[in-house]
Amino acid sequence: MRSKIQILILGFFPDESIFKNIVKWKSQLFELSIETRIQNLPEPSHRSMYLNQNFLDAQLSEIMGNDSEGLRIGIIFADLEENYYVRKISDKTAIISFKSVQPYLSAYNISIENFLIKTIYSLYTLYLESNCKYSDE
Repeated sequence: MRSKIQILILGFFPDESIFKNIVKWKSQLFELSIETRIQNLPEPSHRSMYLNQNFLDAQLSEIMGNDSEGLRIGIIFADLEENYYVRKISDKTAIISFKSVQPYLSAYNISIENFLIKTIYSLYTLYLESNCKYSDE
């Protein structure tokens, strides 16, 4: 039986077609579905030392809501706390940002779809390894 991974789309994206390709991805391990789309995001609540505005984990947790069954992954085109491109938000929720990695993907001719699928597989592996929960231990 394949696991279900819920995708939450947060905010504006320069190219919306990537989500159609991601949801069509065929995997023997999991099935992806777009759970919701949250377009109107609040202003990021933090400025880094480089004066970039970053979304903090607590702010993203509030935006994404409570955990559901299974793994939930938010995808955002904005800077995250500490300029990471992936952050754990709660036990079963993570967020991926491709804003900071997009120049590198373009420079090496790597598609955003491939980057997102690879990152989703990585998050799914961590989710399974920790008995269907993320853990700080």
